[in-house]
Amino acid sequence: MDQISAKIKKEWEYDAGICLNSIDSGTHYGGSVNPPIVMSSFFSFDSHESFSQALRNECDNVVYSRGNNPTVAALEKKLAQLERGEKARCFASGMGAITAALFAILNAGDHVIAVNNIYDRTIEYLEHAASHQISLTYLRENFTIDAIREAIRSNTKLIYFESPASTLFTQVDITAITALAREHGILTMMDNTWATPLFQKPLLMGVDIVAHSLTKYVSGHSDFLAGALVCSAEMMRKIFSTGYMLQGAVLSPFVAYLALRGLRTLPVRLKEHEKNALQIAQFLHEHSKVRCVHHPALNNAEEAFFGKQLTGYAGVFSFVLDTKKCLYVKGFIDRLKYFHRGLSWGGFESMVIAPYLCKQNKQCPCDQSASPNKHLVRVSIGLEPLDMLIQDLSQALEFVEKD
Repeated sequence: MDQISAKIKKEWEYDAGICLNSIDSGTHYGGSVNPPIVMSSFFSFDSHESFSQALRNECDNVVYSRGNNPTVAALEKKLAQLERGEKARCFASGMGAITAALFAILNAGDHVIAVNNIYDRTIEYLEHAASHQISLTYLRENFTIDAIREAIRSNTKLIYFESPASTLFTQVDITAITALAREHGILTMMDNTWATPLFQKPLLMGVDIVAHSLTKYVSGHSDFLAGALVCSAEMMRKIFSTGYMLQGAVLSPFVAYLALRGLRTLPVRLKEHEKNALQIAQFLHEHSKVRCVHHPALNNAEEAFFGKQLTGYAGVFSFVLDTKKCLYVKGFIDRLKYFHRGLSWGGFESMVIAPYLCKQNKQCPCDQSASPNKHLVRVSIGLEPLDMLIQDLSQALEFVEKD
């Protein structure tokens, strides 16, 4: 354990240096500690020949800001270094990044295996792909290696997964999945938004493509939308020519500047999110009106992943209220004073949502329900004082009645 702790500390310090230090600053920008926001839509050349050469390799040259932009490139360089990847590409949103990769990889007749509790919009995209003759097997609950192996077909092209997963924050054995995929010549892609590159590095465990919603922790201020992909240079060239250039989900230079700003404080913010969320999760775990808490650190079966996969815990987790009536879930949420009710997470403010209740088209009946998921609450622990958040949760829990 001491060796693991020493390795984690060393990597953390290295990553913090990447986040904090400027790239291509100094004499290039007159000593500015921030790269400039290059708002030019196109870039001129000294000759027709130099322009033609750059245009023939637009993936690696600055020609037109839909392809490359110096400010965006500075962000991409940092993200690639943090993930230990060869190339990163930024997009206008997390879904812009994910769909660009899927668009580039998949063709009619291909089969995809989705593993773990995947972000809803990603699953919706893969289900929509059925109209283009792309089939999907979704292993939402039974996602053991044996189940994945059994789901593989001769036309399986991609295994897509999250770890920890959306909503329930369960983990999968990343190394085992990538080894199985390589055995069958299948690509792997993983959403690493929850852990960020600071707490988990899937590429080092064999994953081919890593996706991020930079809107969450990288932003940290809830003030922009952005996404990113990190992978090999060869894979990125394929994604660039189709999924990126043809779909046009381009990140603006100003948003790239904000993301670079967010990276500067990411190490400090993540540690505070982690500390507060762990203490709040433990408080809820011990509370009589909470049935269970879905946090990787509180799951004995998943603690074995610490050090092997995760090297820290983000501030988003969920829990189930010990009640059978939906009105208590809604009442609990409405009584919280310092938690914002809304969709996103990863910012400085604490957030709360009841994911399954929000998806219902009609009012949830206030009688007994067979599904405990209806009583699940997801929280994103922000940077407010810890005691204030615990007191707020405590007073809201007084409203909940056990049946």
